[in-house]
Amino acid sequence: MAKKFKIEYYPIAVEDHYSIGEYIKKDNPIAVIEMIDKIEGSIRRLESFPEIGAIPKDIRLKQTGYRMLIIGDYLAFYVIEKETVKVRRILHGSRAYSFLL
Repeated sequence: MAKKFKIEYYPIAVEDHYSIGEYIKKDNPIAVIEMIDKIEGSIRRLESFPEIGAIPKDIRLKQTGYRMLIIGDYLAFYVIEKETVKVRRILHGSRAYSFLL
């Protein structure tokens, strides 16, 4: 059996997750449940497959070990440290994100 990685969210990533839900809920209260489940399910996959995320093209992010998981219109940015996946931000893909990380 493959080892499981621990998932750890930075407080700002928790805030991002909450903000995404609040934003979607304004337009479509039913869609928010589906999107939140999709984000959480995708991030849970990192427990077994921490390297499935793409390596960002941004040189600074690449050098600091960031990976990004594409979840619909959103990007979850994380790093792998020992046996822990640290989710640092969850942002809309249209945002200029390199300065936020």
